[in-house]
Amino acid sequence: MNRPTVLADRLRDKRKREFFGRAAELAEFTAMLDGQTGTPVVLFLHGPGGIGKSTLLRNYAELAADRGRPVFEVLGGDAGGSPEGFLRLAATARTEPAAVLLVDAFEDCQHLAPWLQESFLPELPVTALVVIAGRCAPDPRWTAAPGWNQVLGVRELGEPPAPAVEELLAARGVPNTRWAAVTRFAGGHPLALSLAGGIAMREPEHSGLAEQAVASALLPHLLAGDVPSPAHRRALEVCARAYGTTEGLLRAVLPEHDAAPLFEWLRRLPFVSAGRYGLAPHDVVRAVLSADLRWRDPAGFADLHRRLRGQALVRVRAASPATVLREAAALRYLYRDSGVPSYQHQWRRDGEVIETPCQERDQHDVLELAQSTGEAERVQWWLGRQPGAFRVLRCADTGDLVGLTAWLRLLRPEPAELADPVVAAAWRHAESTSPLREGEHLGLARFSMLRTGHRGAGPARDLIRWRLLAEMLRGERLAWTYLVAEAGEPWRGWMTESEQPPAGEPLEIGGRRFALYAHDWRDRPAEQWLTAADQRLLEGTAPAEAGVLCRAEFDEAVREAVRALHRPEALASSALVRTRLLAAHCGRRAEEALREVLTTAIEGLAADPHCGKAHRALVVTFVTGTATREAAAARLGLPFSTYRRHLATGLDRLCDSLWHWANQAA
Repeated sequence: MNRPTVLADRLRDKRKREFFGRAAELAEFTAMLDGQTGTPVVLFLHGPGGIGKSTLLRNYAELAADRGRPVFEVLGGDAGGSPEGFLRLAATARTEPAAVLLVDAFEDCQHLAPWLQESFLPELPVTALVVIAGRCAPDPRWTAAPGWNQVLGVRELGEPPAPAVEELLAARGVPNTRWAAVTRFAGGHPLALSLAGGIAMREPEHSGLAEQAVASALLPHLLAGDVPSPAHRRALEVCARAYGTTEGLLRAVLPEHDAAPLFEWLRRLPFVSAGRYGLAPHDVVRAVLSADLRWRDPAGFADLHRRLRGQALVRVRAASPATVLREAAALRYLYRDSGVPSYQHQWRRDGEVIETPCQERDQHDVLELAQSTGEAERVQWWLGRQPGAFRVLRCADTGDLVGLTAWLRLLRPEPAELADPVVAAAWRHAESTSPLREGEHLGLARFSMLRTGHRGAGPARDLIRWRLLAEMLRGERLAWTYLVAEAGEPWRGWMTESEQPPAGEPLEIGGRRFALYAHDWRDRPAEQWLTAADQRLLEGTAPAEAGVLCRAEFDEAVREAVRALHRPEALASSALVRTRLLAAHCGRRAEEALREVLTTAIEGLAADPHCGKAHRALVVTFVTGTATREAAAARLGLPFSTYRRHLATGLDRLCDSLWHWANQAA
């Protein structure tokens, strides 16, 4: 007679349906159960609270039980802090040849590690398996001890991949229109996703995500035990807000406390990692601590921001040429919650793109990049006039040129320079508004170009922004600065909000309309300018994102959408849905209309005799679809490097075509 279904069975089925993104971890444990050669006997998993360690162990237990193996589960806090307490829970494992011992929350009995390593674990049957999960990586003595490197596997449990995040939200019933808001706050952190997703389901569609509710629920899981003192809590908040936290920064921002022990405490936290620029917590920890502080103590949040901003400005102005971009990044990062997209970082891997002064050997690549914008002749002229104004951005690994920027220093209107319409427009505005005085100059960000679609374009864009900020804040006797950006919204709104309004009528450059945005540093010095930015951040008066995308955002949205061509929920939440691309498709479901627009545009490239190979690369990669890019190259019968070149060309032409459509529909 079959056993009747009980609640535990239903819960187990639900857990399995909602468990995503850990295929590699499950495969490794299955291989351990099968006794495959080369698999560890003792597996040590570590990662921050809420990352999914306990859920993974629960799945391990079910996999082992399904194989008929006896499972012994120990929760670190239940061991009583002594070998006797641990033995009370796990002693029987030493008599079971097929035992599977799972130890969770190991941070609560971390001091038992030497005893486990030297006494308990060596006494287990050779066919037994052990998985230990904790917030901190194992002590180096585990891996250094003779023989242990042959049986021990150490794995850091990170965030699940993006497709698994979408599967999780879908399984939890979160509407796809809320996915962007949920993931923007929670990243890929499983517990944060679950909590934020639950709130998103309860809140009305038009409301924002209640970050404080997530923060209140998540904080106890992130912090192992109580924070030792108010000083430690303040240091943790500094770490959450700052780009990178050093002992020197703690000393400067919290002069009333001893920085050294606070820094040492921070670096031991499991969700804090040490990088090139100091300590940095996990992204979701940043978000949770910031949301909690802002809600719990608004005055304290404002005081901390102003202290950090004051230090950041001092460091930008005092920085050497080698460190100035890092310091500008640290200052800009403090305004990441302002709601203005240009303050948001796309940087993910330190050193992925590097900025260097433009050398003679760079000029061929620079002019090739400028050719696509119709500005090659002016770039070449200014290279001869002010070669030191130019900086190039290259991928560190390949050396590919992905960006270019130039900061022109102009002392007086000179006839030869006025042949450049942008320079002429800047001088017209300055002289008609507030002319330069003796010894002053104006700064002009004349050429800021990116190789659209290149993997380094996002980091390069950040570097350009950091460079411009540094030039604005460090210029001696700087009267005016002028930035060139797309005319119209959303740039007009963002720049005006940051006290850089349009200067004169839009200009046409290379068939596109641009505007000059100006700031008079004599009328509004840096300290006052940043104080106004502080007010917008602290009072939440930043402008909402407009439904109109600038060209760079449009191109990125096209690339994201074409990769999601067969995922309706992703297409429905695409930024392209808000553009004029779908103007002729009123009444249809957004995802269906967008898919038709994208596939029609791809097919349209077939009519161009110069796009045959690029068109086929797009079709095989996105329309027909393959499991990997390597498989697409094989289907086309092309070397992988050649395939990548055709695909990049196709994506560039697709973006151009769709941008033209969107503007024709205006």
